[in-house]
Order: sequence, then C-alpha cells, then structure tokens
Amino acid sequence: MRIFIFIAIVLLSFNKTFAQINLPKDQNGKITYTDIVIDSGASAQQLYLQAKNWIYKHHKSTSKSIELDSAAGKVTAKGYYLVYNKGVVSKQVHGAIRYNLLIEVKDNKYRYNFSDFVFEYYQQNRNYQYVPTGKEKPLEEEKFAGFQKSWDNHKIDNDKLIKNQISSLKSAMKNIDVVKPTPTKPAVDW
Repeated sequence: MRIFIFIAIVLLSFNKTFAQINLPKDQNGKITYTDIVIDSGASAQQLYLQAKNWIYKHHKSTSKSIELDSAAGKVTAKGYYLVYNKGVVSKQVHGAIRYNLLIEVKDNKYRYNFSDFVFEYYQQNRNYQYVPTGKEKPLEEEKFAGFQKSWDNHKIDNDKLIKNQISSLKSAMKNIDVVKPTPTKPAVDW
C-alpha cells in the first residue's frame, strides 16, 4: 500500500512538472498579447496622450527605448524585467526577459501588442554583480536543459506581469480627462 501511494505521489508530481503552459500565440507561434479596445467618445489625441503618459510611468528604466509618433498615433517601447531563481537562502537573478510593446490609437479605439519575448541569461561577475552573458533564448521554446522548473516559472511570471500591465493600461486609457471649454462671461456694459 505504501508503494502504491509513493508511486501515485511521484506520478502526480511529474504531471505537474511537465504540464503545458498555455500562453497566447500568434499565427507564427510567437507569444503575443494583443487586443483592440473600443472606447467610445475618446479622440485619437486623447488616447495618444494617455498611452504616452502610461508608457513613461511604467517603463521609466527603459525610457531611452521609447519612440513616439503622434502623426501616426503610435507609441512603442522596449521593456525588460528581471527573473529570479530560488536560492538556498534568498532568490538569485537568473536573467531578464525583454519584450516589445506597441500601442496604436485611432478615434474611439486603441490596440496594444506585447510581443518578441526573449530570455537573456545573467551570470555573476567577479564583483558579485549580475550581468548579461550574451546567451538568449526565445520564451516560446518549451525546454531549458537544467532549468526546466525555473523556465516554467518564468513563463508563468511573464504571463502574470503582462496581464497586470494590460489591466493597468486599460484602466489608464479609461481615465481620459475630457477637456471642457471654460465658460466665458458676457461683457458687461457699465
């Protein structure tokens, strides 16, 4: 009986380890989070200003990679964030995940596109600082030899982070300040 319970526990843990993580993919098989959001009553200029403000607020560390095109209604940015391995005592930097973000606006609607997710491996240098090694791996790949559990956790963390950014973007785009003309006082003859 004990052997049966042990085998059942081992099989269930293997099933959890090798479970597929379903991330949204485009027709080319690349991980892509995209949607068109209809927002009635907002002009392209208002949506553009909200998108620009949101980008600068949420991508401060990568502000050099932000490109603005007000004529076309496009805001693009290259973002990244660090991912961690669980260490013996604390977590250690494992690498960074880079991605591209594109927000396009038109009257009454906007489209966002998070794409091109790439994991960049970090290693500790002789000064105990974590630096990129130059090794990269697209997040779409299923296997990562020696780091499979961390790889799966990185994908799950990426999914949570991007979904949080999407909800933050949607709430920022809803909070459009409608510019009301200031009432003019009629001229008084005295």
